[in-house]
Amino acid sequence: MATTKKKAVTTPVAVEQEKIDTTVRDISKEKIGIVSGCSILNVRKIPNPLSEVLFTIARRTHVKIDLEGSTERYYRVVLQGVEGFCQKDFIEV
Repeated sequence: MATTKKKAVTTPVAVEQEKIDTTVRDISKEKIGIVSGCSILNVRKIPNPLSEVLFTIARRTHVKIDLEGSTERYYRVVLQGVEGFCQKDFIEV
């Protein structure tokens, strides 16, 4: 007697729930911060105080923070599609 494997059936509800779960996970890795404690903040190429400054941002500017790409002292930030690193001391989350 031959046994047949049953094919797993994915319902539309299960697919949508998986999409929602993935979205929630992705959003939790990002935060919005605001520049504070300085009038102009350097955004650097790598998380090092001697690194090249890519651009500067003004106080009260909102930036998207990538928590996974951040380090102990620097946030990895994204502003207008450009990525760089800012010292955590100058960004309120």
